[in-house]
Amino acid sequence: MFCFWQFTDTHLSHRDDPAVHAEIVSEPNQLDLAHSEALIDAGLEAFLRDPNCEALLISGDLTNNGHPDEHRLMLEKLRRTARPGKRIIVITASHDVGNTHKYNTPAQLREWYAEFGPNQAIASFDDGLAFVVQLCGGLRLLCVNDHDGADWLAWGTEQIQQAHAAGDAIIGMTHCPTLPPSSIYGLMTPSRIFGGKSAENTRILANAGLCLMLTGHSHIHNILRIQTPEGNPYWDVNTGAYTAGPGKFRALTFDRNHISVVSKDVPNGEGLRAHFEQLLQNIFDGMVGDFDLFAHSVNGIGMTPEDAYKNKKLFRALGWFTHHTTLGGLGRLLCCRIPKEVRRTRLRDMVCKIVLNMYYGEEHYGPQTPMGQAFAAIGKRLPKSLAAKCKADDMAGFMLSMIYDPTPDDAAEIDL
Repeated sequence: MFCFWQFTDTHLSHRDDPAVHAEIVSEPNQLDLAHSEALIDAGLEAFLRDPNCEALLISGDLTNNGHPDEHRLMLEKLRRTARPGKRIIVITASHDVGNTHKYNTPAQLREWYAEFGPNQAIASFDDGLAFVVQLCGGLRLLCVNDHDGADWLAWGTEQIQQAHAAGDAIIGMTHCPTLPPSSIYGLMTPSRIFGGKSAENTRILANAGLCLMLTGHSHIHNILRIQTPEGNPYWDVNTGAYTAGPGKFRALTFDRNHISVVSKDVPNGEGLRAHFEQLLQNIFDGMVGDFDLFAHSVNGIGMTPEDAYKNKKLFRALGWFTHHTTLGGLGRLLCCRIPKEVRRTRLRDMVCKIVLNMYYGEEHYGPQTPMGQAFAAIGKRLPKSLAAKCKADDMAGFMLSMIYDPTPDDAAEIDL
């Protein structure tokens, strides 16, 4: 039996200059940047204290802006932690290159983190863009750094086949999800799902014999399983950001070609949910009560204040509508029946709940629940033009997919 952990999107935020650091971490963000270092330290200490956990995987966006100060500090922490019996394997991603400024090149990152990746490899591609490590007897890990580079897929399928020929199981780790962790995410950022070729590339990997990929990037806590037309299973275990709500990471156990996946709470991360929820409250309340607060807060979800002010009338109207309209009122507008149990739910509260549930992996409003029935009824009344934009043949099913995920997102039992 071999036990290991996976962190992702640790987003270490740091500047050696205290004044600059204070200014950066005070900006609104889904991530709790002010406590990122303390949270990472607590996680590394917990890894060291756990007598059963032998390896720690970190699947990209180790740092928040890729600044040299952040990389120096992250490397110090990793070097203090790694030792015999406590391996650390990491990949890097876009934030590590530089989120706002391109501080580094992928080649520099591979050199800096070589001891935590390529130097442990039993096979390597393109100077460590992709590499394979032997995690333990009987299990290999295919790692792919999330940077532009040569096409690693053909090499990767060869490595999968070689692992099976040697009698080993093999799993993968990359930064961006290889399957859409939610229907909305798949519409908003399709190019970030396996290079925009999710169906094609996952089918290739699954048919070659890789049935589990550990991913991050989306900040969504989600587990999704598909089956290829050839009958091969494929799992994408997409984990929420380590320094954001819901404040979870994955603990995995390998035993005889089987992996158990469970979720654990980030040590000292009790405030991560409240931090994220406060950001959403500021956004929704600011739309109608304090537009300056709204414009400031949406910067934390990727919209600039300039774009917010440019569309001020639209956002104010949207805010007023969501604050003053209930599901029952929307049902009357669309001439559809809303179950009485949820008719008084404000759209503002409903949307906020949907966002939180999507990120937290708590999408359990099934088709028989009052909320599920309401969403299906609304979907049936939406125009066909919207269905085309959503790439949905069944808008009722699409609407339900926003709030319902039949696959448990906190745990999974996977045969390799």
